[in-house]
Amino acid sequence: MHEILLYSQIAPTRHNQVLNVLAGVTGSQPFAYQDQTALFAQLRLPETTVSSKKKPAPGAPRPERWVHKLTRPVQVTADPSESVGSWRVRVDQIPDPSIKDHTAREVTESEVQDVKTFEDPQMYQFLGQQYSLGHRFVTGNVIVRIFRVLLTQQQLPADKVLEGPPLALSELQLFDPSNTYTVEVSVRMEDRKNTKIATQAHAELLNFQRNVDGVIDLRVPQRLALDTRVKNA
Repeated sequence: MHEILLYSQIAPTRHNQVLNVLAGVTGSQPFAYQDQTALFAQLRLPETTVSSKKKPAPGAPRPERWVHKLTRPVQVTADPSESVGSWRVRVDQIPDPSIKDHTAREVTESEVQDVKTFEDPQMYQFLGQQYSLGHRFVTGNVIVRIFRVLLTQQQLPADKVLEGPPLALSELQLFDPSNTYTVEVSVRMEDRKNTKIATQAHAELLNFQRNVDGVIDLRVPQRLALDTRVKNA
């Protein structure tokens, strides 16, 4: 799976205005969502991956290890929160350096078969958890998310996060004290090497960018800011 993206930020005072504009542009109402994400640094490659490849030549670069993001939909409330779906794992590759007018990266995503795999300290290092609360729009193949990130006020062990209930709102705090919202616009495709599909996806993304120009300043973030390779772990 591949996805292409653009990003922006908006002040909290403009949040409702932007939601109304997007409702008009997309012809749909915003869908509220809440996600819990647990971040894990991959310490070792799975044995099947290592054994299935030939030994690298002397001096050859080692296979990359990546941050794995486990996400599930939740319902965050003032009382004890609850999960409303199962965990999915996602790995984002480093964006393609040859593309300048948007971010393009390969993504792998699947259902988590056994959360205890990620609780093994020999395989993964638990980095922490965060919550995303926001709204989502869909128009054609374009997905728009407007959200804020909340962090936990205390660190919990991996098993408590993966096997326990989500935290209550009182146990969370905004990552950005200015209350700014992140805007993420994406188009996903199965195969970016298919020229026809890639051209259509690119056209949809840039057409949406033009349609909201003057309301949302969509830009390409620094490539290395989206680098999820594990270093020095």
